[in-house]
Amino acid sequence: MTTHSPPTLFQFIISIEGRGGKFNLKNTILNVGSGLALLGVTTVVCDFLLMYIKERRMIKQKKYVKTIALNRS
Repeated sequence: MTTHSPPTLFQFIISIEGRGGKFNLKNTILNVGSGLALLGVTTVVCDFLLMYIKERRMIKQKKYVKTIALNRS
């Protein structure tokens, strides 16, 4: 008794090519260190951007509050 699966609309073909080599600890450490350094840099850049945006928002709020105060008096 054989069972057949219903036909599917999609067929996936996966081919993998590459060159096998020995594990190199020096390259692994360099790659991990580079990745950590990039994460550190992006954290600093994001912090500066958020501080800049927040500062501009605070300046706009202060101007808005001053304008409303002047209009009410």
